[in-house]
Amino acid sequence: MKTLTEFKKQNIQEDGHTDVPSAMRSLKVMSESISEIETALSSMSGEDSLESWWMNKINSAREKLESAANYIKYPMKEEKEIKEDVINMLRTISKKKKEMNIKFASGTEVPIDPDSANVLLKTYDSLNSSNKKKMQMNMNKDTKSFMKVLDFAFSNAK
Repeated sequence: MKTLTEFKKQNIQEDGHTDVPSAMRSLKVMSESISEIETALSSMSGEDSLESWWMNKINSAREKLESAANYIKYPMKEEKEIKEDVINMLRTISKKKKEMNIKFASGTEVPIDPDSANVLLKTYDSLNSSNKKKMQMNMNKDTKSFMKVLDFAFSNAK
């Protein structure tokens, strides 16, 4: 066992943990918990029901884990580059009134028509700077994230 002096000499970040080993430990714990849940669920019938609060926790955990995975898989570009990506393409599509492909950080592409571009831009322009940044990050990530933003924009279009 290390003495306090030896422990203090370690290269530890200010918040008291090293990021990668800490993340690896957390993932191992999550993996073990997932295995336990899968084992319990596999012994249940497909007709069994689960408490809604419990399902909400599972869905929330899945969304957070997917978000963390996307952050690792698709590192975001510099903020300046982000501002020039999808938003400028949408403005070009709107201005030229011509369908064009938009390319995402993941490398995928999707065609966008002028009407969809206008709905997205109207939503984007109505947001405060913090929400604009969030919307931009999601639109730049990948097709799935972009389509979620598009669905949101159309659901709020008046």
